[in-house]
Amino acid sequence: MKFRARIWNVMLLGAVLLAGDTALHYVHAQNEAGPPKVLTAQEFRLADKDGKTRATLALQPNGNPGLAFLDKEGKRRASFGLSEAGEPGLQLYGSDGKLRARLTMLPDGTTALALQDKSEAIRAALRVRPDGSPALSLHDPDGKSRAELDTQTNGSVSLSLSNKEGKGGAGLIILPDGNPVAVFKDKDGKVVWAAPGPEIEIKPE
Repeated sequence: MKFRARIWNVMLLGAVLLAGDTALHYVHAQNEAGPPKVLTAQEFRLADKDGKTRATLALQPNGNPGLAFLDKEGKRRASFGLSEAGEPGLQLYGSDGKLRARLTMLPDGTTALALQDKSEAIRAALRVRPDGSPALSLHDPDGKSRAELDTQTNGSVSLSLSNKEGKGGAGLIILPDGNPVAVFKDKDGKVVWAAPGPEIEIKPE
């Protein structure tokens, strides 16, 4: 009986050592394989050493993915995502959490950059149309366009200035043939001077 018990103990010890060796090989195999190549979830969060969320990758209310970066106070400072139409957009926020700049791609293929003040009113906008022609506009605190520089694919370029009512102002255009045209209006929108003639009129946008 004692001999059989010894044999059983030896067999049991061997089984334990074999199981331990197998587990050790499994752990080494897992470490050598590295992290999983694919992770699937509806939201990912990146936290700092204090456990505060500093970045998120999640689905937006419109159903498209969005990436957001937060400061130490938890305020969103930058975000990138797709619009409801599926167009990409980049937004930058001030320390007060208000939107200050937007870079977007519009459905018609136009690329647009908008710069906003602390009240989130657009003060400057740069657009590049699908045909490659650029346009720059400057806006007052009410968001009204007061100055615009525009180019066209036919070679013309124009500069228009307007008052806050959108009536009076001035316009200058270089025609495709290279000749200039200029128009000046009073505060009520009446042409007071034009060249090459009073019949020429440029309406500020």
